[in-house]
Amino acid sequence: MEKIIVGDVNNQYKALLTCFDNSTFSVAWEKNNSYEISFTASDDGSLGYSLLKGWAYVWTLGQQWTITASDVTVGPQQITNQITATHIGLSCTNVRTSATKTKGSYTPLEVLSHYFDGNKFGYTYEVIGKFSAASVDSLEKGSGKDCLDKIIELWPTAVIFPDNKKIRVYADDKWGTQTNFVYRLGRDTDQVELNVDPTDVVNVVTANGKTLYDSEYSKFKKTTNEQRDKDIKSTKKPYTAQLSAMSKTYRQQRAKLKTDDDKDALKKSYEAKRKPISDELNKKTVTIRKTASTAIANKLAALKSDPANFTSYVYRDEDSIKLWGERPGADVSIKNETDTTKLRDKAVSAVSPDPSVELTVDYHGENAINPGDIWFLDASQQIGLQTSVMVAGFTFYPNDRSQATQVTLNNRKKTMMDVNLSLAKATTKALGLASDSFSDLANAKVPYSDNDDGSTTVGGLGYEYRGESNYG
Repeated sequence: MEKIIVGDVNNQYKALLTCFDNSTFSVAWEKNNSYEISFTASDDGSLGYSLLKGWAYVWTLGQQWTITASDVTVGPQQITNQITATHIGLSCTNVRTSATKTKGSYTPLEVLSHYFDGNKFGYTYEVIGKFSAASVDSLEKGSGKDCLDKIIELWPTAVIFPDNKKIRVYADDKWGTQTNFVYRLGRDTDQVELNVDPTDVVNVVTANGKTLYDSEYSKFKKTTNEQRDKDIKSTKKPYTAQLSAMSKTYRQQRAKLKTDDDKDALKKSYEAKRKPISDELNKKTVTIRKTASTAIANKLAALKSDPANFTSYVYRDEDSIKLWGERPGADVSIKNETDTTKLRDKAVSAVSPDPSVELTVDYHGENAINPGDIWFLDASQQIGLQTSVMVAGFTFYPNDRSQATQVTLNNRKKTMMDVNLSLAKATTKALGLASDSFSDLANAKVPYSDNDDGSTTVGGLGYEYRGESNYG
């Protein structure tokens, strides 16, 4: 069993926590987004419980955490405290710099140096792998958290994963560890759920050289995208608050339940209430993004109608086109450039050949799951899918192995090719089953369905066949 040590914010007291419910102790990590633990403790009058306050420290699993949420519930027979603590490496808001740097090209190491050098809280940093310098308007005053956000903004493929107070920034090709472990659907896993959003695919891009409209187009695109982000933020706000309140109520109610049946029933009820709210938010977000993209494309088309003298290069990702059809993206440009090699490189950098994919697995095996682990997924018996996958997020319960570990897996290009092949096989199989009689069609199960928001859900048995696959 993992132990929990609690310490006050001033590092004057430390105590072993003995009054927490092992079944509520969870660890949740999502790449470049969150890394936190949560648990529910009961007031037993101990020093450990008394230290559970905001910004106090927690030590467990070999790491240090900062309490960022403390929700106390006073019941007729006991007082409980629902704790959420963020990894110390990501809760570095107390690290601040008052210096600024002017416009220039900076590497991740230089950005880290700007924010963290000379800090008095013991934070250090390391960059693993090679990064190209990025053009930055300025490096402003701010916190360590601002620094981490800036790195992900400038280098989206980077991975930030801290070890206590050591901030590690990995290049994409340096992140990930090959393992010999296997997820087996139906053995180690309850189900596989695959959500595919092909609307992000861009596999044809034109790079333009010398033009007369670069400045006007860039300004319009920036303004449109800024407004898009503001609209998305304002749209999300009420939904996020509602979902957060529902989650809080669910955790509080679950902590009071004793039997697994009651907890399972509560979970099903909670998920049923949460899904339509989340789906409605996703639809609105997709609409806002599509509106902005259409406006930008129309503006560019209007600007291009003026016959300017420029050199261009059209790049086509033929492998992606075979899977998803032609999906042209917005043109890119290099001001006054006439070198077609440089224009080609610019076009390649703007291509997004694969859709956004999220693969979720409920895992019951004994193997430890670590960030960036590369495993082999075997769902050959159910959906004909066998492929390598990378752990991009998880939630597990260190002291309660009866609860499944929820694992989110990546969408590397090879993974998508394997998934597409499985879809084609499943569709062919379903059509074969339907050939004997029309009534047989209702029983042909295919792991494929279209959603209202334009995404596609695949995985597990029980999805009715509803038409020919759009893939392939």
